[in-house]
Amino acid sequence: MMIFAFGVQPLSVNYFTSIGKARPALIITLSRQGFLLVPLIIILPLFFGIDGVLYAGPIADILAYMLSLFMVFRDFKKMPAI
Repeated sequence: MMIFAFGVQPLSVNYFTSIGKARPALIITLSRQGFLLVPLIIILPLFFGIDGVLYAGPIADILAYMLSLFMVFRDFKKMPAI
């Protein structure tokens, strides 16, 4: 169900890399696999049992998708109008 979110992360990483902002690009890159997925795989089985491991992937995708959109839109607001 979260397949549409897979396209947003690489685009936002490429955007930040191309404008010379490596830190936001690194945060977005590491957000799904490192910052979100691993803790969710550890925490969710405590509440949902083995199904929690299955839910961790889509939840990490949703959160990484929202983080990417938030960071890109926040950067767009800082851009001067042409």
